[in-house]
Amino acid sequence: MRVFLTIIFLIITSLLTVTAFAKTYDAAISPDGKNYAVVRDINENKAIVFYELENRNKRPVAVLLEDFSSVNLYMAGNNIAIIRLGGLKRGVGTVRGQKALNFSRWLSINTKTGKNRILFNNEGGADFQYFLTQAGRLLGLNVGKKRDAYFSRTTIKTELLSPTRLKEGQDELVYSLLKINVANGRSERVSQGEPDTQAWVIDDNGDILGKLERETNGDYSIYGMIKNRLKLNGTIDVSERGIESIFVQGRNPNSKTVFTRIRYENHTAFQNIDLESGKIADHEYPFSNEINAIYYNPKKVAMHAIIYDGLENIYHFDDKDRALQTRLEKAIPGSSVLINDADTAREKFIVSAYTVSNAKQFYLFNRLEKTLEPIGD
Repeated sequence: MRVFLTIIFLIITSLLTVTAFAKTYDAAISPDGKNYAVVRDINENKAIVFYELENRNKRPVAVLLEDFSSVNLYMAGNNIAIIRLGGLKRGVGTVRGQKALNFSRWLSINTKTGKNRILFNNEGGADFQYFLTQAGRLLGLNVGKKRDAYFSRTTIKTELLSPTRLKEGQDELVYSLLKINVANGRSERVSQGEPDTQAWVIDDNGDILGKLERETNGDYSIYGMIKNRLKLNGTIDVSERGIESIFVQGRNPNSKTVFTRIRYENHTAFQNIDLESGKIADHEYPFSNEINAIYYNPKKVAMHAIIYDGLENIYHFDDKDRALQTRLEKAIPGSSVLINDADTAREKFIVSAYTVSNAKQFYLFNRLEKTLEPIGD
């Protein structure tokens, strides 16, 4: 496959004073707990709004965002937010005429100035979005000594078929592992991957633990890191097991196993795969297979929470989060509480409460002051 691309980075932002609020989509708190960010409606627009907790009298400012259908927000530093936007862009000119295509974009935004940059996207060129449907997946945030972010994403691999690329060459899509400095946007490829690479798994230092590949016959190969080299530790025969697909949700905390969604011919199951043995095993977590939402925590580089049984129950993988959940559900009767984010000291938290009517309300919880205040709609 030959892919031609011209990447053009475009984003329109405006700073404005927050005057009216509506729906809240996501929220996150800075590592030092001094400010937090919220993605919400402002009048008829969508925006990311930044608040200072130590100066409550200061009027918050916001950066207008392009309309989206999905969003994820994280604080990558005390003054830097990163956000993923996804949606549908209509009227894209292609060789097949005007089309509505999916767009996917990762941005970093300075909370003080509103200055922003595109980290990764899937746009650029008439038919580029047909090949790259996603901008990438955030695997790790504030990882390692340099506090980098780690992404797995599809990239272009160029293979020279002659001494000069101008004469003849071949491009193919590969699933790579990259790290990036979100402050300046400089990225570095950690591993290029192969066309059949399906998932990368890293630890909280940014070191590779393993990867999952799908072979041309449909079987899955499980690789684990042994003595600084990726070693094939097992193969999953899809025909024998009746498997249609495997999706890696994330690493289990403090483990070399990954939590996966496996689609069988007649049902879907959530099971673990051991990177060292390559074997599938049932998980031992106390939740049902009726899962409504799955949360991965790039700050911990591990699975975070599961919402199941029609939003009635939430299971956190971390013991401390489960204890806090129990405490907050007593404070908000009739709700199921998700711990969305926390500062480094675990003194301030962003949480969301789901009620019987499936309504969702975000709160800011201060553990030391014992206060729980709504992040208003």
